[in-house]
Amino acid sequence: MEMVTRVIRYFTTKMSQPSVIFVLGGPGAGKGTQCEKIVKEFGFIHLSAGDLLRAERQRPGSKVGEEIETHIQNGTIVPVEVTCGLIDKVNLFETNLIVQTVPYTLATFTWQGS
Repeated sequence: MEMVTRVIRYFTTKMSQPSVIFVLGGPGAGKGTQCEKIVKEFGFIHLSAGDLLRAERQRPGSKVGEEIETHIQNGTIVPVEVTCGLIDKVNLFETNLIVQTVPYTLATFTWQGS
């Protein structure tokens, strides 16, 4: 965690724009634990890709929610464009964000945001 702390401190003090940090790893790797520590120490807003997908899936009348449900029913991965679209909807442009997710494709690493 010490190296992570140094990197985050560097970005939050040197960058003039808000930072977005992606915490990537497989299920049970400790992503949530590390995110909690970063939120506590640096005041970032924590977004969990899984939480965003679950919330959208439960939203009545959501076409995106229906698409997410179809992927779950079929056992397929929700496209990264859908997940990143939900992150874009949060619209916290003046805030430092930490996004917790599991990387499934190279597209996860190349998302540019809106």
